[in-house]
Amino acid sequence: VTAWAERDGVKISVVEELVVTRLPRPVAWGRDAPDSPFGCHFNPTRGVVKAMKAGGVNWARLHDAGNQVSGWHAQEPVKGEWNFHDAEVACYRDSHVKIFAQLGTAPAWATHYGDLGYTHMGYFAKYLRPTNRLDWVNYVTRYVKHHEKNIDSYFVWNEPWGRWWESAADIKWYDPKKAGADFAELQKLAYDAVKKVNPAISVSGYNSTSGDTGRKWSEAVENGGGFASCDIVDWHYYTPNPRGLREDADITSAPLKPIRDRHPNLGGKPFVMSEGQGTSSGSSGVSSRMSGLLKASVPWPAESVENYTRIADMTCRYILSLLAEGNAKVYLYSSHAYEGLAKMPSFLVLLGADGFPHPALVAHAQLAQAVEGRRFVRRENAGAAGVRYVFEGRGGTVSAYSELTRDEVLARAAQEPLTGLYGNPVRAETYLPGTVVYGK
Repeated sequence: VTAWAERDGVKISVVEELVVTRLPRPVAWGRDAPDSPFGCHFNPTRGVVKAMKAGGVNWARLHDAGNQVSGWHAQEPVKGEWNFHDAEVACYRDSHVKIFAQLGTAPAWATHYGDLGYTHMGYFAKYLRPTNRLDWVNYVTRYVKHHEKNIDSYFVWNEPWGRWWESAADIKWYDPKKAGADFAELQKLAYDAVKKVNPAISVSGYNSTSGDTGRKWSEAVENGGGFASCDIVDWHYYTPNPRGLREDADITSAPLKPIRDRHPNLGGKPFVMSEGQGTSSGSSGVSSRMSGLLKASVPWPAESVENYTRIADMTCRYILSLLAEGNAKVYLYSSHAYEGLAKMPSFLVLLGADGFPHPALVAHAQLAQAVEGRRFVRRENAGAAGVRYVFEGRGGTVSAYSELTRDEVLARAAQEPLTGLYGNPVRAETYLPGTVVYGK
């Protein structure tokens, strides 16, 4: 909606604009959906949480966004003085968003912070390793017990691979060659402490990543005995490249291979892609302005208009491809990375640079509406070069198609009702070329 003031037919004000986002009512509106595959990272603020839930997001992973809600550095900044964030936990749970909480970070007093001469608890400083097992176990026990009624799923630390545990600032006190084994020990301490509070609470382990880095890290943690101290295996994957193509490589296999080699089918344990996105390679891959439908409010040149439909489509393809590879959940990163329309954001998904819903949230809502409560059963070729993902359950079968040509989509639409990327009926005059469509 755009508006401006005129006098005698002459515009005398700036153009004001407002975007109203309309979403289909999600399948799990007003209730928990513990088996839902749809997760994201977002802060515990009422408007954002409701927008995420309305967009079909049923899980929040507490890393960066919401990290203060569970991170040890914020719960016990002074030894013995606890600062639980009950209001923030309630903000998620009041909207029936389930919490995948991090057992991680450490306060200054529990690490080599002082030995390093640090005077400010910066981002990397709170990820220094804890130096005392008893203090770590006490944090895990106290936190899990305090939130036992509201949080029933945890992961241990975040991205311990790479610079975090092999070359972090405190590595002089540790052997970098034992990073995987050291992490496996920390994971086991957390796992045992959680299970003593409540055996039904799940703990995710490994926290690996894609490619060869992930394969090596998973192997190191596996060699340290990591499999016995987790209920779930999680890993991370970022890419700026389109997914949902016929020639897609199986990205999930690499980080899981060292575990599967010893434990066929992971012993029945689920695996989740717990952080990543399909439109960016990370902070170095900033390419989207995330201004969505806004025009007059955006301080970008007219010739650099964002292709918001491409962003929305790539996000859906990314999720579909990972579900097809067996991931039980996909946590997009992140819906907290907005600052304002004057700065191109890094990592942002589903929300715009102004913090309000982006068209990608509408596309996510449609994907969730189609797939929620259904299980992936097969991936097959469709058309000359396209892909069909088939999901069954909730009383029927749904297919998601990608890479069909316009003619292929319209021919199929003549045979059965198809729904487009944003949830609209597919017709010749409204079809968005190259985007995901859904059918029965």
